[in-house]
Amino acid sequence: MLSAFVRPLGIMRAAAVRATRQRRELGLRLRSDWMVRMDALNAKAEIGDVASAEELYDNIRPDVPADRKTFLCNTVLKACANAGNIEKATFWYSHMREQNVRVNKKTFGKVIEAAAKSGDADAAGRWLQKMMLEFEDDGVSMNTVVDACARAGRPDEAAEWFREME
Repeated sequence: MLSAFVRPLGIMRAAAVRATRQRRELGLRLRSDWMVRMDALNAKAEIGDVASAEELYDNIRPDVPADRKTFLCNTVLKACANAGNIEKATFWYSHMREQNVRVNKKTFGKVIEAAAKSGDADAAGRWLQKMMLEFEDDGVSMNTVVDACARAGRPDEAAEWFREME
C-alpha cells in the first residue's frame, strides 16, 4: 500500500481520477480530489517526510476549503513532529498565524512533540506555556514535556512539570 504513496504526483492524480470514475460507475459517494491527495500527505506525515509533505501541501492548498485549512496545516506539522524537526514546526506555526489559519490544541501539540523529539525540552516547555495561554491542556502535551525533560536527564524539571499536572 505504501508504494502507492511514493509514486510521482502525476501518477497519483491519474489513479485518483480512475478511482473517481469507478466509484461513479458503482454509484458510490465520491471523495473530493483534495481528500484523496490528503491521504498521500498523511502517509508522508506518518513517516516524517517533511520535504514531501510540504510539496504535497503546495499542490493541495488551492483546492482545500477554507474550513479545512487547519487540518491541512496540522498534517504538515505532523510530519515535522514525526521527524523531530522543531525549526520546520515553528515555521509552519508562524505560517498558520500569518495566513490567518485557525490554530488548535493539535497544532500546539505537534509543535511540542517536534521539540520533544528533537531533544529540546526547553522549547517543548515554552510551547506548552504558549498553548496554555489559549487552550486548556488535556494532559497529553504536558506528558510530552515531562518525558522530554526526563529524556534530557533533567528529572527535577520533569517532576516540576508533573506536579503542575496534578
